[in-house]
Amino acid sequence: MRHSPDQHSPGEGASSDPVSPRRTTRVRRNILLNFVCVVACAVAAALGIGAGAATLRLPPDIAYDRSPDSPGPVIFSHVNHVALAPSTEGECTGCHPEPFKMLKPSRHVTHDEMNAGKLCGTCHDGKTASGVQDDCEHCHKARSQSGYSARTGGTP
Repeated sequence: MRHSPDQHSPGEGASSDPVSPRRTTRVRRNILLNFVCVVACAVAAALGIGAGAATLRLPPDIAYDRSPDSPGPVIFSHVNHVALAPSTEGECTGCHPEPFKMLKPSRHVTHDEMNAGKLCGTCHDGKTASGVQDDCEHCHKARSQSGYSARTGGTP
């Protein structure tokens, strides 16, 4: 039997609510949850959280072991290398875990290794970055120029 819009089936009074209280509670909870998410996103955007790449916490400068015939200490700066490494886009994976180990780093690098394209020579090949033979003072700094202090670690 078809009913007109004005007629109701038995048990369907005009005053009965087709929405159950349980469903109403669930809808209100979802609306509240969506509102909280929108507010949280707005606050995060206002504070700049999640905008762009995360700021890296880089380790301090590293002093490499100095051989007796070295013209000066080599102080490696993560800040300079991360900023200048376009292929890694500010990430650590361009150098870690290869060619440099993070957990057990070596503080000893030789020119023979670098000339063979290992360690620093991976990038410092004269093409990707300055070559290891191009300018000694580029890496080997006089102690007064290096900015080295006891806090940076290692003995040049």
